[in-house]
Amino acid sequence: MLRWQCNERHRRPSRTILPSTFPLCILLLSCLFCLETRLSCWEKAFAAPKSQANTVASRRAVGLGILLANAAQPAGATGATEQIVASKKALDKLRADECWTRVDCNGDDIRRVAGTVGTVSPLFKIKDALMEVYVDDPPDVPDLEDVLQHLSQLDYQAYCTIFAINGGPESFRKFMAQASVALDTCIKDFTALSKAVGA
Repeated sequence: MLRWQCNERHRRPSRTILPSTFPLCILLLSCLFCLETRLSCWEKAFAAPKSQANTVASRRAVGLGILLANAAQPAGATGATEQIVASKKALDKLRADECWTRVDCNGDDIRRVAGTVGTVSPLFKIKDALMEVYVDDPPDVPDLEDVLQHLSQLDYQAYCTIFAINGGPESFRKFMAQASVALDTCIKDFTALSKAVGA
């Protein structure tokens, strides 16, 4: 009888302790696993070589990013005329991309060509080149402020497409259509500017 009571005493605590601590142990183990997974992801992200951090192409863009990044490569422009001509060519290449037909262009890639993301586009710091051309007051060109406003509008609409995808396909298509119109306006501006500088 005494032996049975001793066994009961040992059994009772184990019945009350195990059920109450078991879920806590599982929770702690799962938290540790998640933390280890997160740390390993961070380690991989920050362990990338420095050369990869400076690449022009977006990680998300596979085909489109490469094409649009090529359109935004430095044109070796040494003066205002060369920069304006190179800018027109970059905008034309952007327009020729099939992503406009499919309505799936990447907003950051559009902005990269527009010179607002990265520094390799001929449109980067285009204001300086435009100021140099407009000093001579060339005929048959759009107003300088309008040209800059149109470029700003292209950047804004492309930026909106990045977040519009969260609003659904209709919202994305709406901003993509507005970015397309803004691109056409910029091409028109730079076509006139290219003619004005004798290209």
